[in-house]
Amino acid sequence: MLSTTDSLQDITYQTGFADGSYLGKMFKKMVGMTPSAFRQKRDAGRIADLDQVSKTA
Repeated sequence: MLSTTDSLQDITYQTGFADGSYLGKMFKKMVGMTPSAFRQKRDAGRIADLDQVSKTA
């Protein structure tokens, strides 16, 4: 997610998850935000690497 523009559906397939909703749920649990929120922050320049992600979950 940090450096790809692949769709969540493509990332789901590439990582072996059964469906995108489960990937999103696990991503939020691990990172503290949804994949779309993560991408919005990344695209706004507020996340350059994973050390800048504050886990809130």
